[in-house]
Amino acid sequence: MNFENFLTKYSFANPQQYNLFKEDYIKHRHSFLINSDDLRIFLNIKNKYVFNNILKKNYIINVDYNIDKDSVIKLTPETAKKICLSTNSKRGREIQKYFIDLEFTLHKYKNYIIEEMNQKIKKLTAKKNRQKNNQKKTILCKKQNKTKNS
Repeated sequence: MNFENFLTKYSFANPQQYNLFKEDYIKHRHSFLINSDDLRIFLNIKNKYVFNNILKKNYIINVDYNIDKDSVIKLTPETAKKICLSTNSKRGREIQKYFIDLEFTLHKYKNYIIEEMNQKIKKLTAKKNRQKNNQKKTILCKKQNKTKNS
């Protein structure tokens, strides 16, 4: 079972609910991908000026965010996640719960994978042992046949 199916089955987290965070963001966590206005709207923060000033005061330009030629502030996925987790609002608390649940579910998924691998190892070991035993029986039968014929 892949992680998205596992998450859907065993978690309260809804992977579609927060499509702001996509799996490929992990590969590009230091790239400036997320429009700060989109994040601000997503977090239900109305005052753009205050949001941008807090962003500029608490984060490092060209590391956590940059400003493109059209004056659009772009954030790294990592910075967007930090902002979401530090936002003290209803949406911020929902996101905090989401990431906590996601972490817990990921831990359960790790254990699920380990258990599945252990079961496969047991099956393969049992199969190999049966094959060894069958080989020993075949050799023993051949030896017994040779002694009877002699």
